[in-house]
Amino acid sequence: MKQLTTLRKKANRKSAKKELSIHEIAPNWSRVLPLTPVTEQQEFYKANIKLDISDAKWCIVGEAYGFEEKYFDSNNKEFCRDCFSHSVNFGALLMEKPVNREQPLNAFVEHWNNTHV
Repeated sequence: MKQLTTLRKKANRKSAKKELSIHEIAPNWSRVLPLTPVTEQQEFYKANIKLDISDAKWCIVGEAYGFEEKYFDSNNKEFCRDCFSHSVNFGALLMEKPVNREQPLNAFVEHWNNTHV
C-alpha cells in the first residue's frame, strides 16, 4: 500500500509540473526571433543585452542559463550535452525564415521542460 501511495504522489507531482514556454525560458530571444528577417547578422542588442546566436553564452540556450558559460563547459557538473547540441544547431537559425524557426525552438523547449524544470 505504501508503494502505491508513493507512486501516486510522484505521478501527481509530475502532472502538476508547470511547462515553461520559450518566452519564459529565453524572453529576449523569444521577442527577437519572430521579428528578425533572414540574415547573416548574428548579433543584436535588446534592452542593453547582447544577443549573439553564434556565441554559446549569448544564444538562446545561453539566455536560458542566465548568460553564464557554465552550461557549455564539459568539465562543469551542470554541463548538458543536449543543451550544447541545441546551442550548436541554433547557430544557423537566423538563416531560416521565422516560420521555420519554430521546430528547433519547440525541440529545445521540450528538452528544457523534460530535463531542467
